[in-house]
Amino acid sequence: MTLFSRLFIQLVVEVAIDALRRSALIVTGVLLLSSLGAWEYWVSSLHAVDMRLAASVQPLAPDLRKQVLMVAIDDLGYQQFFDEQSPLRQDRVAALLQTIESNAPHARRIVVDLDLAPRSDGTSSQELETLLNRNASRWVLAAAPGATKDDSLRRAEWRKRLCARGVSFASPMVPTDFGHANISHQYAGALSDVAARTSAVCLSPDEPLDLESAPLSPHALKDGIVLPFSGDLEMLGQAVQSLDPQWIVIGGTWGKDDLFETPFGERFGVAVHAAALSGRLNEDHEVSYFRQTMAAWVFVTLASVLLAAFSKKLRALGRPALAEMAGHRFFETSVAPMLEMSLILLMLGAVVWLLGTLWGGSGIWIPSSTVASVTLVALILNRNWDSGEAHNFKSLKEALTHIVWAPLKEDGASVKMAWTALFRRRHAHPEWRRLSRSRLVFEGLMASCSVGLQTVLPLAALTHEFLKPL
Repeated sequence: MTLFSRLFIQLVVEVAIDALRRSALIVTGVLLLSSLGAWEYWVSSLHAVDMRLAASVQPLAPDLRKQVLMVAIDDLGYQQFFDEQSPLRQDRVAALLQTIESNAPHARRIVVDLDLAPRSDGTSSQELETLLNRNASRWVLAAAPGATKDDSLRRAEWRKRLCARGVSFASPMVPTDFGHANISHQYAGALSDVAARTSAVCLSPDEPLDLESAPLSPHALKDGIVLPFSGDLEMLGQAVQSLDPQWIVIGGTWGKDDLFETPFGERFGVAVHAAALSGRLNEDHEVSYFRQTMAAWVFVTLASVLLAAFSKKLRALGRPALAEMAGHRFFETSVAPMLEMSLILLMLGAVVWLLGTLWGGSGIWIPSSTVASVTLVALILNRNWDSGEAHNFKSLKEALTHIVWAPLKEDGASVKMAWTALFRRRHAHPEWRRLSRSRLVFEGLMASCSVGLQTVLPLAALTHEFLKPL
């Protein structure tokens, strides 16, 4: 056999199938951890780490046509242009939107994260409505609820008129996770979701919202294209014209009300919507949980091989030649486990960096939380990496026989001998007849569980995952 074939049989077949047989224990450990409240915080923290790492890597093939321009009305613009009035003066809003729209001839969508509905007293700006109706398919407006029943009815009529012309309405809500903006999921029907669609959407603020997988763009959230508006319409128009954006998000960055914690510090809601839209346009996506598990399994398999070799070296180094060698015993019982744990953490750090780099460069996100969680359960809770000797298999058939069929035969033989000694005692082996009935019952149950949990259940679950898409 070639060297590569031997390595494949030795490394992949032995370790991988052995890991498959123990996968039920690993899955049980992960499920137990996921039921804890601290688990969600752990996952959220690792998501933030992934995003910081991804933002530090430049995309492999950036598409400038999919960059999102954020027009941010700052404190000075709110004070000087809108006279600090809330709700905003609609004639001023119309002037602002007119300036942006007229200087962005190639804009495909203009998202407005502001409440443009008529005031509660019924007054509205005909100029604003005319502007929105002129190029209706461009506009995505925030569907905000009314303060009273009458106000809600007026808003509903206003939305109905604009929707009939092709204006889209979406939810301005930002999902949060432990007080932070949710990195991995956004609401279906949110501003970013509707803006990325090709057809018009007329969402009511009363409609229930469901979360869907839609990661924020790390680059847009950290260093997006931001154009502050401080009240000078002429300067704003010139800047928009020079940038010639295809995607624009307009919102307020005044005050302290609409702020969210992110991996890069506080960001206003409009910045989160812009990052969500950028993520959708650039097709940033989180891979399926099955693929995440497969990535974790591959990492655990390779890490197990490295840890087994490292642990054997440590044991050989620390094994005392004499019983009186206290220093060797201290190394074996205290120092060696710390070194093994350090190697685990070092490998985890390396794979977290690699996954973050993959997300930043390609838009493909494999959350490090899944890999880290499975690794911690598989390698720390079951840390006898050097307990078994490696076998020098000469063929794939020999490897499969030793790894798959031999354990199954041993479990089956044990079940058979235990039940025979229980119910057909005179036909059992003399050594089995000498065991107590409680011991036989325990052995039979444990051997049956070994077959079911380590072989039948993992194979059934794996078959189900492969056949489910079909």
